[in-house]
Amino acid sequence: MADAGLTQREIKIAVLLIEGETQHNIARKLNMSAAEYGRQEKAIRQKLNLMGDSDPAVAAAVTEYKLTKRETEMLKYLRDSLTTEQIAAIAYITEDTVRYHIRNLLKKLGVEKWQDVSAWLDRYK
Repeated sequence: MADAGLTQREIKIAVLLIEGETQHNIARKLNMSAAEYGRQEKAIRQKLNLMGDSDPAVAAAVTEYKLTKRETEMLKYLRDSLTTEQIAAIAYITEDTVRYHIRNLLKKLGVEKWQDVSAWLDRYK
């Protein structure tokens, strides 16, 4: 966990979570408010890439390339071979905005065509 950049306090919280402690008990044991606990847990999840995607390839790419939240979303959509139109509908943005985000993502990853993203992700499997 230290390799993920967790602070000592975050490590304590993570260990207590793994041991099955409730959020309330963790906050009480570490003398934290509920709000502070919430911030700490969110930081832990972000550092450990536990924000809802179980795909280790996406998690690795997010960490290695320091992808933004929107770039991560685009990567997931491209992984699933969604069209620009489908992505726009799901993300509630225009197709031009989708293309903008995809262009930025591809440039960051060094991938020429969005159709190649799935194959590019395979290198992390």
